[in-house]
Amino acid sequence: MSGGVHLTLDAALAQLAPERRQVTLFEDGGDATVELFQPRGYDGQGTHDRDEFYLIAAGRGRFTCGDETREVGPGDMLQVPAHVAHRFDHFDPGFAAWVIYYGPRRPAP
Repeated sequence: MSGGVHLTLDAALAQLAPERRQVTLFEDGGDATVELFQPRGYDGQGTHDRDEFYLIAAGRGRFTCGDETREVGPGDMLQVPAHVAHRFDHFDPGFAAWVIYYGPRRPAP
């Protein structure tokens, strides 16, 4: 493949050290960042200053965004606007999600 990016779940998971919950896999200098996120025990993330997509790669759990909660599983995609509180809970031990941050960073309202 010439000039593109190819990411696999197995290769991304191999980059997660036992003490890490996420790993940055791609950054293009400002408009997009791709990470793999694998919460351990609980998801203690806060809000973010960019919009983001989650693509559930493995496992099942619940996702709360603002005041909505839904069941999620492999193949599901979630969009979270910047500065909106969100978290995963009741997730399987092997739960993992691709995270794609996109667009400009925005100051908190």
